[in-house]
Amino acid sequence: MTDLAAALLRLSDAFPDDPGPAHDPFEIKDRFDIFVWHGPYVFVDDFDMPAQMRIWAPRILRLLTSGELTYTRVIAPRFAQCGWPGWPPHRRTAVEDVLRAWWAATLSTHPSPIPVTGVLTVVSQLSGGVEPWLATWSAVGGVAAARHLGDLLHDYLPWSSFVDDFDQEAAQDAIRAWLLRDGVDLLLALPPGEAQDSALAELAELEDKGLWWLPHQWW
Repeated sequence: MTDLAAALLRLSDAFPDDPGPAHDPFEIKDRFDIFVWHGPYVFVDDFDMPAQMRIWAPRILRLLTSGELTYTRVIAPRFAQCGWPGWPPHRRTAVEDVLRAWWAATLSTHPSPIPVTGVLTVVSQLSGGVEPWLATWSAVGGVAAARHLGDLLHDYLPWSSFVDDFDQEAAQDAIRAWLLRDGVDLLLALPPGEAQDSALAELAELEDKGLWWLPHQWW
């Protein structure tokens, strides 16, 4: 059993109202679909957010980590709305364990079910900061992590603007500083050749670029 699979099992145990993986599939416009996909200010009155998240948090994270929920910008606002950091310690810890295991699994596999930019924005906005996740990226290293770094240089970071306690500009700045510090060492794990040379050349140009060097998209 992988670390992520084990973390998801512990997550389900921590939320006794979770109906289990057999109920994960959903149809367009059922209540779960509306809850997950529509914006934070749509249909809010139809739901008791904390109560629904006690039922649906494991389902959301199972679908997210498997790649079946791909629109990652809706996830952090949903958890933020229900005040998940204030949940009982065993539930909060279970969610944190899934985030850590998901991040490690992402960095170890390329391509991953969800692009690294989507995973990074979710785990960073749920935890309140990007630095610990970047430190893990540096520690994991290897070819898959290096390929993900190449993706980061080209893909946008889908931050959600509906997470109040997260400084997006500071996160962008931290990612840029991290790349300038650790990027070359990570990219050297790539096999020598055109892909490595191209990524290293892009990285070398960052010294002359400002805060908004990374592609980004706000919502």
